Amino acid sequence: MDLFWEDHIPWDRSWSKQYQAAVYYHTDSQRAVIEQKQKALEQIHNKKVATIIEPVHTFYIAEDYHQKYYLQNTSILLREFESYFNYFSDFNDSPSVAKVNGLVSGKGNQEDLDRFLPSLALSDSAQALLVRKYR
Repeated sequence: MDLFWEDHIPWDRSWSKQYQAAVYYHTDSQRAVIEQKQKALEQIHNKKVATIIEPVHTFYIAEDYHQKYYLQNTSILLREFESYFNYFSDFNDSPSVAKVNGLVSGKGNQEDLDRFLPSLALSDSAQALLVRKYR
């Protein structure tokens, strides 16, 4: 939950319901944890949190163009990964692709990148790009 709350601006309202920041819970104990963090943020920043907090109902997978957003905007890495997968669903479901998307977006740390990079079997140019993007 800490990562979720740190990864967006919780007091900004979205211009559209489909792009609103939201956190969903399954149980009352999950709701309590979420609301505890919400109240702490409101007290620290003296602002009302606009992030929607709701029980889980029907979940819809986002359209393909929203998946792995940061990686899809890095054409060299995207083309290289596309050559590994026959179907977009395989690309989208890949733990390696998810990790690289996170690294490209600035998440993780240098240790994560150093440990993970050799296992990707990327070309030298793609590795260099990933290292540049991350730093």
